[in-house]
Amino acid sequence: MLAALQFQDARPEGLRSLTTDDWDDLLTRAEFARLMIPLSQTCPEFLPDWVLARVERNIAATAERFEQIKSDYSAIAAALEKAGVRHLIVKGFALCPDFVAHPRYRMQSDVDIFCPPGEVERAVEALHGVGYETRTDADYLLGHHLPPLAKKSNWKWRGDLFDPELPIALEMHFRFSDEVLERFHPKRLEDFWDRRVVHQIDEIAFPTLSTVDHFGYSALHVVRHLFEGMTPIYNVYEIARFLDRHSADDALWNDWRALHDDSARSLEAVCCKLAQEWFGCSLHPTVQQEVDALPEGVRAWFRVYANSPLEVWFSPNKDAVWLYAAMSPTDRERRSIIFGGLIPRKLPRYIAERYDPDAPLAASTPDKWSLNGAKNYLRYAHTRLKFHGGTLPGALWSGLRLWWDEKDLSLQYWTFFSASFFFDLGMFIFFFMFNLFLLDCGYLEQFLGLITSASAVGSVLGTIVGGLVAQRYGIRNTLLFCFTVVPALCAARLFFLAHTPQVALAFVMGIVATMSAVCYTPSLAQTTTTRNRTFAFSLATATLIGVGTIAGLFGGHLPGWIAHFRPHAAAFELKRGALLVSCAIMLIALGPTRRLKLTPVPAAERKLYPRNPFLLRYLPAIAMWAIVTGSFSPFFNVYFSQHIRMPVENIGAVFSASNISQVIAVLAAPAILRKFGLVTGTMYMQIATAIGFVFLAVAPGATSAGAIYVCFAAVQWMSEPGLETLLMNQMSPSERSGASALNLFVSSIVQAVVAVIAGSAFARFGYPTTLVAIAGFAIAAAFSFRVLLGAWNERDRATYISLGKMPEPVPEATADSI
Repeated sequence: MLAALQFQDARPEGLRSLTTDDWDDLLTRAEFARLMIPLSQTCPEFLPDWVLARVERNIAATAERFEQIKSDYSAIAAALEKAGVRHLIVKGFALCPDFVAHPRYRMQSDVDIFCPPGEVERAVEALHGVGYETRTDADYLLGHHLPPLAKKSNWKWRGDLFDPELPIALEMHFRFSDEVLERFHPKRLEDFWDRRVVHQIDEIAFPTLSTVDHFGYSALHVVRHLFEGMTPIYNVYEIARFLDRHSADDALWNDWRALHDDSARSLEAVCCKLAQEWFGCSLHPTVQQEVDALPEGVRAWFRVYANSPLEVWFSPNKDAVWLYAAMSPTDRERRSIIFGGLIPRKLPRYIAERYDPDAPLAASTPDKWSLNGAKNYLRYAHTRLKFHGGTLPGALWSGLRLWWDEKDLSLQYWTFFSASFFFDLGMFIFFFMFNLFLLDCGYLEQFLGLITSASAVGSVLGTIVGGLVAQRYGIRNTLLFCFTVVPALCAARLFFLAHTPQVALAFVMGIVATMSAVCYTPSLAQTTTTRNRTFAFSLATATLIGVGTIAGLFGGHLPGWIAHFRPHAAAFELKRGALLVSCAIMLIALGPTRRLKLTPVPAAERKLYPRNPFLLRYLPAIAMWAIVTGSFSPFFNVYFSQHIRMPVENIGAVFSASNISQVIAVLAAPAILRKFGLVTGTMYMQIATAIGFVFLAVAPGATSAGAIYVCFAAVQWMSEPGLETLLMNQMSPSERSGASALNLFVSSIVQAVVAVIAGSAFARFGYPTTLVAIAGFAIAAAFSFRVLLGAWNERDRATYISLGKMPEPVPEATADSI
């Protein structure tokens, strides 16, 4: 039906597929029955003869009813003029000819009259004097008009929506807004009254709103009902007709932009967008500009749920709640709208006697409780409870779907995401198992520290080589090279077990693995947009930590699973098999990487690193902290295996639990940093890490050591958001990539040295003594961080209140910026 009513590219052919039952269903639904009149005027050849005949009867009935409305309005206007009450006609027959060709083609149930607030009581008294009485039988909540007025009548419902004898009610409006719209505070609506004009249809003249204001008022009327969940479809069609008719009227839309405040135009633009989606009307460039300026959440809602207000007439839903919330100007209002819309906080209002359409129209209803009223109330309350309970699951799902769609992540992003997932999963398992494999081969902590140092030295070189290679051969080709060579190097390290090959392979692997890391940020930047990049990076980071959780559980059990097939294999052979599986998992990343389409990276500035005075203080502080993070992290699994004597399966469980705790800690970090500032908050986290080292040194058993490590890992990595944000806040956009690489460069050099020292210390002095010494370095690092960077604490605390909001858009990262 809507396809046939399109103002541009109408497709009426589909009407022929409707059955007799379909037509009958549409004709008995008020919102769709009203659309039958314009449908019969635009494409009568596609409607069955019996439908056309019925619509013609409806048009005749509407014309007859309009004659009665004209007669009633004449009496109403005379009564108001006698009482000295000024008024306007809004909606109804005042919409002709811009919204509807003539009132005889529009079913009108009541007459809407606007009076200034100070005159509305006199207006009601005047109307009471000519036979109108206030209806208290209507389920009405005070908003922008008084309870309806109507004359007593013996009329009974006969199943005809277009019955010309249907009693004509009055609605007395006293403001142009209501509680729903006032959440958004549309300004200057009171100016509508001052711009009123006199309009004439047939032989009656009446005051009404100016053309531009009538459009605004009608659009706000639609938006009000849209937010409440029951959109008047025919009114949307009228708006579409208006927009299409005036799509080239520059003067009108210039007036609209000048006379209607931004706060009102944004709401009216929601209605324009709905009309465009449903009826394909043309929009003036000024209107289109306003539609395009709607919040991203609103545009995402229209992409996913534009037809939900139509579907609600057939199947209830609460999808409009999310549009209502997306338009909200504040987080507090947004929460109130969502919770109020999904779970109403008030019981249904008691009405003693429900309106019975088969009974004469009542003038009043007793306020006290009655047996019949109690039954009706319970029946009504049960209906509302059933509605809200039945729509809640779907509403929650639609909110989740809308939130996800709003992120608008591209297929290329998910391609890179999947490649990273498999490569990181394989790397995590290899990292987790390899030291344990070397222990089974007879190596001690001193040699483990040596190869860790060799890998770190390779990483230093990889930060430079990776940028040059990516610039010369492209990011995609560099990733393909790394994702091929790293698994091969990992496999080689499992078979060439002499000292020299192990050190050499660790060095080369450090280079190649870091080359892939250098490509990570530019790849994410190219596969995302400025709008969704923050979320995309957060999702990738959280997934990276989650991959560690999977790797710990999976890797810890891999040797046991392999033992089912090789029951007589030695422990180191089982671990070798698990490590080969990790290499195979890395190779899976080649598949999605081949489908990446990354643009070549242009050459940037020649200098390798930025020259920012802040770095002269930041880098010594980060070097101190790198001593702490690089001294124990490479040996955590050795600590549990050699010192605590924990089985490999349990080590895997501890590793997984520690990754989960890191996710929680990273999410909690912004609250601490907002409270204390970036520098002070980070210092507190570093002190907490020092305390964790002490507890690890004195842990009495496996269970306590595992629990302590889970907490320790959380506080150790909790400081990362503060460190990264502090660095990025002090760098200009052009300096950020270089500063990040310089940060990695310094950390890698320090960790290359400290890994050798720590390995020797663990072998010579044991874990308790060495861990206490590292705790001392952590305390020193915390206080040096405060001394060197304390001047930036209050500045950042005041300027960057929320870590969830970046201070300015980050430009596309480039591989050669390091």
